[in-house]
Amino acid sequence: MNEKEKETQGKWDTLLAQSPKTWTTTSIHTCLDEGVPPGYRRRFWKGLTEWLEVDLNPPLPSYDYVDLLVQPCIYWHTIKIDLHRTFPDVAFFAAGQQGQTLLFKCMKAYSAYDIETGYCQGLGFVCGMFLMQLNEEEAFRMLCIVMFKYGMRQQYMHDMANLKIELYQFSRLVADLLPAVYDHLEKHRVEPIFYTTSWFLSLFSKDFPLEFASVVMDHLLVEGIPMLFKVPIALLSIHQEHLIENCSDLEEIVTYMHTTVAQTDAKTMIAKAHGLDITQFMLDRYAQEFDIMQKHNICDDTVSPVEQGEKIGFLTEKLFDSENERSRLEAQCELLKQQLNHAKSALQGLGSENQAHETTITQLKTQSAKDTEEVQLLKQQLKRVRSLQDAKEPDTSSHTPQLHDIVNESSL
Repeated sequence: MNEKEKETQGKWDTLLAQSPKTWTTTSIHTCLDEGVPPGYRRRFWKGLTEWLEVDLNPPLPSYDYVDLLVQPCIYWHTIKIDLHRTFPDVAFFAAGQQGQTLLFKCMKAYSAYDIETGYCQGLGFVCGMFLMQLNEEEAFRMLCIVMFKYGMRQQYMHDMANLKIELYQFSRLVADLLPAVYDHLEKHRVEPIFYTTSWFLSLFSKDFPLEFASVVMDHLLVEGIPMLFKVPIALLSIHQEHLIENCSDLEEIVTYMHTTVAQTDAKTMIAKAHGLDITQFMLDRYAQEFDIMQKHNICDDTVSPVEQGEKIGFLTEKLFDSENERSRLEAQCELLKQQLNHAKSALQGLGSENQAHETTITQLKTQSAKDTEEVQLLKQQLKRVRSLQDAKEPDTSSHTPQLHDIVNESSL
């Protein structure tokens, strides 16, 4: 082992010694950019199972794996047939081997768990990859996470509606990023469905070597859906010169895709993929275009995606204008809500102030009533004093003004 390999292993040892819940995308990439050393992938994927669930929203629907296994399965026969077609060259999945038994159980359980999706052959390849690194229930858990967290379950549903969207998105990316390749494929009427369908459905594990597919899975689990498109665009970019110069008809191009392209070095591909600017925003924009095409019935299999894109340009602009108008109205609505809240607060303040004034007035009235009673009492006392003075000493009237003054002061 050379110094570079020791350094790489040291980075991985440090990462895997930490709780997966403390991992960050940056810390993972620091290791992943060096590649996963032999024997480390099982621990890495097991940690990713926990890491991916940290921000999984909504969380996975709860399940009892043992209970799922005993549920009736309408796909029983189909799953059994497909077992022999899944990784036929891998000893672990040979007839009668443990791999086939585990794969059958996982696929049966998943069809019961995700009734809306059920079963599709491509799922066997994805789950099979996990089974080669994880135990049965760990592999099932990882399959569920990938399907739900990244929405990939939609491409395996019976109508495969999401796969159609992915094929459109891929065509638009080729047209935007590799126009020369796009023109060459269009010239020979090579549609993405001829070569990318198995790539997407098996996550590159059907046509490519296991190590290549494992490297793709490493990055896909961390980076999400954009990586699903970066890989095929990177492959076309690497092979574009040969495709354009040496493949001159549909059969040659498709054969080249499934043979030579499928033997591309994984490190070379990843380096090229990471240099591509493919974002979720771009993919969402293309998906929106496709949705508009469907709603307005302007899909035409004889028209290229670029021409279709031009047809829907004005509709897309209208859509974005509508979204901008909606955003403006939402902002105005929010402002009005804030103003209403301020008015309510001010009204509440005035109400509190008015209540305080009313309390003060009540207190003053109460005090005034008490003062009035006191004045009446003093007047009565004064009257009695005068009566006594008149009866005893007529000249004592000189004190009367003082008492009178007291009464007057109290009345004030």
